[in-house]
Amino acid sequence: MKVLYAVLLAAPVACATGSATTSKLNAQSCGAPLVPAVVFGGTQVYETPDSSTAYGERLKDDTAVCASRDNAGFGYRKIQLANGKTGYVLANNLTD
Repeated sequence: MKVLYAVLLAAPVACATGSATTSKLNAQSCGAPLVPAVVFGGTQVYETPDSSTAYGERLKDDTAVCASRDNAGFGYRKIQLANGKTGYVLANNLTD
């Protein structure tokens, strides 16, 4: 019986913890025509929608960004990072 009470008490905490992380990533405020999105950790950011124009670094963690709704080039979407820097990522490396 004590185990049941422990599980019932722990369940809301577990759910709240997971959703707080997701909300934090989606909290980016974007101006039209950009929409909030999350770029997956390890994604390469490009200067233009072309794989030959890579910036020096990959995003280390899942990162909240503002992203265009439509693809540019061959499967890229324009993004804007929280620091104002813009670039392009492969569309399959982000989620709205």
